[in-house]
Amino acid sequence: MAEDRFPSATTCKECHPQHYREWSVSPHAYSQMSPVFNAMQATLSQITNGTLGDFCIRCHSPASMALEEPLFTDIEMRHLSSREGTSCIACHRINKAYGKISGRFGINEGDLYGTVYGSEGGTELDRVREDFGLAKAYKETRRTAVHLEAENFFQLPTSGFCGICHDVTLLNGIRLEEAFSEFKTSPAARRGISCQDCHMGTTQGKAIADLFLFRTVCWRAKILVRRSTG
Repeated sequence: MAEDRFPSATTCKECHPQHYREWSVSPHAYSQMSPVFNAMQATLSQITNGTLGDFCIRCHSPASMALEEPLFTDIEMRHLSSREGTSCIACHRINKAYGKISGRFGINEGDLYGTVYGSEGGTELDRVREDFGLAKAYKETRRTAVHLEAENFFQLPTSGFCGICHDVTLLNGIRLEEAFSEFKTSPAARRGISCQDCHMGTTQGKAIADLFLFRTVCWRAKILVRRSTG
């Protein structure tokens, strides 16, 4: 039943093996299983007499909270999508610009055939349908494991999307994490380099360092041109 609401990353792996491999070795994949995270959450919950609630785990395992699983339970008792931490659905089943809300966001429910959201919308889905010769009738028969709809979500490829979880303010006003705020005032932001440019390379197989160097060179070249033209 949980798979019908929130498909696991292993399900996505069948058609997206490269994306799955990259995700599986990332901190996102271990965000819920991390012993450091679990120990820290337990300590903070004890210090606050339980009033901490789901403040930590709602970012580290959004599917778990959506499935209303207990805050503290054995990992093997959680659904696979919950154990996967911040998985595919945590990004591709969101279509609202929540802003900096310390991880308080909703995930659109649905099985594998549910609508997914990306930077290219239905364009990529149409290409897949054409490449594999999928008839429109597959929407009704559902015999092929392909999303029925894909829509564009404008914020997904921007740094603002990362700010949903990576700018954390405690209830007492203490700013626990300011990754997004720090980025906004960084040289990278001024050069038009996004979080995704460094943490999710836009060119598959191309070193991020090369991309950063290329943009830096272009940025400096523009400055030189401006200075020379007075």
